Amino acid sequence: MEQNGIIEKVTKPTDWVNPVVIVPKKNNSIRICLDPRHLNKVIKRHHYQIPSQDQLLAKQKGSRVFSLLDAKNAFYHMQLDDQSLDLCTFITPFGSETLNDHYEKVKTVFEVARKNGLNINKDKLQIAVPELQYLGHIVSSSGLSPDKKKVQAIADFPAPTNKQELMRFLGMATYLMKFVPRFSQETSTLRNLLKNDASWIWDAQAEKSFDRVKQLLQSTPVLKFFDKDKPIVLSVDASSFGLGLIHKPFETISPRLQRLLLRLQRYSFTQVHVPGKQLAVADALSRAPLTANPVITNDIDNTQLMVSVVVQASQSKIAELKQATQNPEMKAVQQYIQEGWPKDRQSVSVLAKPYWNLQSELHIEDGLICRGQRLVIPRACRKEILQRIHVGHRGIVSCKNLARQSLYWPGLSSEVEMMVTNCQICQPHQKQNIKEQLLDRPIPDRPWQRVAI
Repeated sequence: MEQNGIIEKVTKPTDWVNPVVIVPKKNNSIRICLDPRHLNKVIKRHHYQIPSQDQLLAKQKGSRVFSLLDAKNAFYHMQLDDQSLDLCTFITPFGSETLNDHYEKVKTVFEVARKNGLNINKDKLQIAVPELQYLGHIVSSSGLSPDKKKVQAIADFPAPTNKQELMRFLGMATYLMKFVPRFSQETSTLRNLLKNDASWIWDAQAEKSFDRVKQLLQSTPVLKFFDKDKPIVLSVDASSFGLGLIHKPFETISPRLQRLLLRLQRYSFTQVHVPGKQLAVADALSRAPLTANPVITNDIDNTQLMVSVVVQASQSKIAELKQATQNPEMKAVQQYIQEGWPKDRQSVSVLAKPYWNLQSELHIEDGLICRGQRLVIPRACRKEILQRIHVGHRGIVSCKNLARQSLYWPGLSSEVEMMVTNCQICQPHQKQNIKEQLLDRPIPDRPWQRVAI
């Protein structure tokens, strides 16, 4: 690409540097792309949303013949102007391929150091050596291994006499834990002594575990560097005992699984089932879990579409929502999202005015309008949604909280409140504010016998 004049090296600092994304093609070649998401947030641009696959296919009714045109290396046809060049700078995450290239990079570092008055320590300088020591590790062409001095310091560590000394030992050992298989399992006996409710008892079992960890660290293997050209294998397993979960049929996929599916769609991978008896490591871990309280985490990250926990994400329900989104109100909002909103509220159509203040939060996902992670429900589907929300005859606050998790439309809260208040089943069972009867008091027989304010 550099020889063909498509890209060129940058020798000066730039304000923007974008990460590179390498996408493999079907013909085993690669496509080099940029990830300018941070840049897109700060530039002014015309709003044009490319039609989705569903939108294009929906217009093919009545077509008899079809043609396909594909521009070859389309982005290479558009030359950047001088102002845009600096904005589209990217950095490659690869090392030097040749020795001369390596020398050129070292020379560049020296020039930058000289220009900025930075002195290099000559005694520690190493250039083009086959092996070097770096942050407690030995880096060589064979791979990564621990520094022998670090290992020797751990080997000479005396048996701890209290929790503080044990913490220091485990801190040193943890730094090299990647070289020891099943490190957590090997150190479990020692870590149990550090619990707040554990008494300090250094017995034969603790001594054995202590010596075992030191022995493993002294016989560490050389770790190979990560090879991006080789297949990546994730060995995973789960069981109803090892993980807290509920098995459900997948006719309606839960919101959490849908978010996981959206994350996985960016990767190209092959899923292979391996029987548990052949999956020794992962299977053993899932069958011997550590007891702990469950931790609930927010797992949405950058996912823009959160399917409602009220409206189950069946294909028929999604199709019904898409069909209802074609009404004039939703189409007007869609048009503003795709083409840009007017500068003032007065120029917005009457149908879309309730959404004016939300313009920065609205987007289109697979033909449906969303406000952040909440689905905007068309008017035709709102009555059914309200009935689903109140199917368990919850109170007003509970119904509002359930609806706000994943749904939105203008006036949602007031409609939920009105529905619960007017529910014919709930009314007979609601608490009534009955006025208490006045208590009879004896009639005074003389003045100033009882005074009340």
